Amino acid sequence: MATMQKIPLRIFYRKIEELIIDQQTDSAISHAQYLLEEYPKNISVYKLLGKAFLEKQEFDYANTVFEKILLVEPDDFVSHIGISIIAESFGNLEKSLESMRRAYELEPSNESLQTEVKRLHESKDGFAPDQVRLTRGALINMYSRSQLTEQAIAEARLGIQESPNRIDYKVHLANMLFHSGMNNKAIEICLDIISILPYCKPALVILYKLITPLGKINDSTVYKTRVGESDPYFSFIKPDTESVDDIPDIAIMIEEIKKPNNTLGNFNDFIEEAWKETTRRNDLSSSAEQIEDWTSIIEDAVSNNGI
Repeated sequence: MATMQKIPLRIFYRKIEELIIDQQTDSAISHAQYLLEEYPKNISVYKLLGKAFLEKQEFDYANTVFEKILLVEPDDFVSHIGISIIAESFGNLEKSLESMRRAYELEPSNESLQTEVKRLHESKDGFAPDQVRLTRGALINMYSRSQLTEQAIAEARLGIQESPNRIDYKVHLANMLFHSGMNNKAIEICLDIISILPYCKPALVILYKLITPLGKINDSTVYKTRVGESDPYFSFIKPDTESVDDIPDIAIMIEEIKKPNNTLGNFNDFIEEAWKETTRRNDLSSSAEQIEDWTSIIEDAVSNNGI
């Protein structure tokens, strides 16, 4: 039997994206499900899968996927837009407006989003506001991007008092505290976040960066492993690596197949099983050791121009 050709995982992502662009949604979905068999929490695959399901108007599946993405990245723009579209299609205008507002908070200067918020307001309430009000969430995002740290922290704290369930406010607060050097407070907020969303990527990354220098190997390995479940390339990161984008594509190679079979059966059942919390504290040292070995191999190959 001929050996299957292997390609980098990131290249596989791009192939799925191309299939969606070419409107080959069934093939895109099959390829995405093939990857999920190996990486059941891979958030990059979920983002592609959500687009494909939405394009195919498989709204129930698309909504399930978008909701899972928000458990990892509470500020995912496409997921909020997708949920809004789906909710409107089912006649749930309140949820549709709420999700569109969340998307607007991420891009408050986007005129198309302002128009959509007004349109949904009119559909829901019978009238549209003259202007879309700048919400606290929008202010927090604007202050964060402008590096107005004190204002962002103040707004985030007020937002948490008003809406304790808004995890995105807590994520922004933790991020601003982290970049301000208030590490203990950042750790406290992040621990609170992952007690609610165990796989919240921004919180886990901050915890990994802050806990690792303290020498708490067991804890930092747990956080690294959890992020690695949703972003496999993060498993190869080291404390001095600036970004996961610095990990070479060839760190993870996947067998390239032309027509993968859909072997996941009931998709919703698969999703629920995939998102059960799997990370445990025992027996993680050997896993971490294996990752370090692979990192060395990659670094040697790249430094010697072997790839």
